[in-house]
Amino acid sequence: MAQIIQVQQLSYEYPESTGHAALDQVSFDVEQGEWLAIVGHNGSGKSTLARAIDGLLPFKQGSITVGGVALTPATVWTVREQIGMIFQNPDNQFVGATVEDDVAFGLENRQLSREEMVPRVQQALQAVGMQDFAHREPSSLSGGQKQRVALAGIVAIAPQILILDEATSMLDPRGRQDMLALVRQLHQQQHLTVISITHDIDEAAQADRVLVIDDGHLVQEAPPATIFAQGSRLVALGLDVPFTTKLADALRQRGITPPDGYQTTAEMEAWLCRSLLNT
Repeated sequence: MAQIIQVQQLSYEYPESTGHAALDQVSFDVEQGEWLAIVGHNGSGKSTLARAIDGLLPFKQGSITVGGVALTPATVWTVREQIGMIFQNPDNQFVGATVEDDVAFGLENRQLSREEMVPRVQQALQAVGMQDFAHREPSSLSGGQKQRVALAGIVAIAPQILILDEATSMLDPRGRQDMLALVRQLHQQQHLTVISITHDIDEAAQADRVLVIDDGHLVQEAPPATIFAQGSRLVALGLDVPFTTKLADALRQRGITPPDGYQTTAEMEAWLCRSLLNT
């Protein structure tokens, strides 16, 4: 599969820092159509990495290539046309007086005609289940609905890459689950490349591959099952242990032997159902 993002020896230091690098010689590739999760504790550098890929930080060391275009001050807008990004706080993303105005904003920036914009806005709102809220003010929506509108704005401009920068962290469990299910659907239907920046291990478990960032360094890169089987190492890195791993440990303490290794929620549910039927 073709690589859509290449990051090579990327380093970045914030101007106000005292000689401490937020990113230190980070290198990795992202394949087209892949779902990549980047995890780390608060302040690890994962959001800095997302902003660098989107051209929001003027890095001086290393290189980033997106869709075959090397990211430079001269190409930053070309690169950004390939990327849609959703941030942690949905209220910081709205610029339109109504939902449909906000979804249309990115299309207006691309100078599309009204004849082109209207159907694309309608299709984008339908894709995220927000077509009945087109004339509502964004401030009147719930947190989950606001993030759906932000996602509709991304769908409308049809980028190749979607970056979620802690996009579910302010949602309740149901809202988080619904948002991730919607992203998964769009990922599969539109062959989007998804980069999920998160400290939520259960969210990262949905990815094809996980990068672990600690103190600005890339310390591990592997499939979720490999990463999440390392319970004690996750804790040492300031990360939580997946719920299914905690459940498996609790069962072992009660003399019940669950399957070895990391189990997804679906796998654990299936095993519990089989175990109950066999008792």
